Amino acid sequence: MTTDEILKLIEDGWNAQVHESRKVAALQKKIADGLATYDDAQQLATETGKILADMFRQYLPEALEDGKLYIETANRLITRPLLKNCGYMQGHMYTIQEALNQKAGIGLKPVIPDANLDQVNGIIRGVTGSDPFEQVQAEFLDQVVNFMQGLVDDTARENADFHWKSGLNPVIRRTALGKCCPWCAAVAGTYNYADVRDSGNDVFRRHRNCHCTVEYDPSDGSRRRQNVYSKRWTR
Repeated sequence: MTTDEILKLIEDGWNAQVHESRKVAALQKKIADGLATYDDAQQLATETGKILADMFRQYLPEALEDGKLYIETANRLITRPLLKNCGYMQGHMYTIQEALNQKAGIGLKPVIPDANLDQVNGIIRGVTGSDPFEQVQAEFLDQVVNFMQGLVDDTARENADFHWKSGLNPVIRRTALGKCCPWCAAVAGTYNYADVRDSGNDVFRRHRNCHCTVEYDPSDGSRRRQNVYSKRWTR
């Protein structure tokens, strides 16, 4: 089987399962009706990411040589499907953030981050190392789902940052789901964005197989006012 044939199986399989998924259909309707939240976005990212991971699980073994996946092949088979799923989520995130802004009475356009190509390259490096594919497969599939979840996190952060710079007081809420690890439990909570906006803050970090949600609803915050003399912001 050629690389192009494998790629077609991955992309066609993802398309078919996304269109057939009742969960995806329900979330898409909620988004179209202007009722979706970041929690819904995270569910959609997780669901479509799992579908893509399942396509990789089924078809990437067809491309192995001596039990390994080599970098040129991985670039062709992994990058495009990841970015396609990313583009799918970017469109829905725009619609979700636009509805949230309108609900909060904010006349600002949504900010949608680009795909994190460094993370894509990191995923590919991890799956094309010296270890056989079978040994790295589980971690790779988790990274595929985390990549999609991370796009939702980045969207929350960038919109909160844009609104903060525009004089609002954004609030970020991180929720730990199920029986989470001690690290996730410790970082869960509700934060003023101004307190967690520094680069690399743990509130926006996500470890392997993490299912926490990071949410931003602009209606949760309040406006700030800037003193024209001191240039300091206050609520």
